Amino acid sequence: MDDRLERFYRRARRTLTKEIDLPDYFVYYLTVELAEPIATVQSVRDCYSACDLAVPSWLASHFSKGLRSVPKRFVKGTDGYRLESKRREKIANSLGAVTSDPQTSASLESLAQLVPGGPKRDFLHETIKCFSAGANRAAIVMCWNLTLHHLQGHILNHCRLDFDQALVVNTDTRVKIKSVSKHDDFTEMPESKFLEFCRVARIITSSMYNKLKGRLDDRNGAAHPSGLSVTPKFAEAYIEDLVENVVRKFPG
Repeated sequence: MDDRLERFYRRARRTLTKEIDLPDYFVYYLTVELAEPIATVQSVRDCYSACDLAVPSWLASHFSKGLRSVPKRFVKGTDGYRLESKRREKIANSLGAVTSDPQTSASLESLAQLVPGGPKRDFLHETIKCFSAGANRAAIVMCWNLTLHHLQGHILNHCRLDFDQALVVNTDTRVKIKSVSKHDDFTEMPESKFLEFCRVARIITSSMYNKLKGRLDDRNGAAHPSGLSVTPKFAEAYIEDLVENVVRKFPG
């Protein structure tokens, strides 16, 4: 099951009182949470199937009846359906009443699906959960850890010799290591020096170095009681920036 649909279905089940209302919630998921222009009978069928639910025999007639019911459930769009405004608002309110998430981000949820399945996507989902719970500082710290781990993996798998050459010419006495062969080796250097070595090895450009140095500073501010105000908008932009420009850009 799609992770987003699974989480949505769990939320919907907490507030549903009649099975006949479930198609309306799936229409809400498709047209509001996924921002699809319309929902079709088939797309709702697909939601049932993805949730391992039997598709009700009355599904198609539910939509045609919903256009005529009082109050109306649906309005007809081009080749599909949307929720009538009051029905959409009622479902939105019911979902808000049963979830503890004060923040949601469709763009972050969509972005997570573009990361290949596995530990990194799982870690990103945990990061988004922190964001959704309002833990903006924690979300930033986790996103930085994911970014750093991904870039280190890229080096080990694709350009380790270039990075080792940067270590060979290093003159900073804080860094003794002269080559890397595993993730733990990167703990032998400060994160700021790691970024410098990446730049010297031309693994990242100067502009990317400046971006990541700024994001490291942001992480440091978020990780300590520094007085830095971390708003939802800032945390969301931070996550989008690093996932798009590092996690998705550099092969793992």
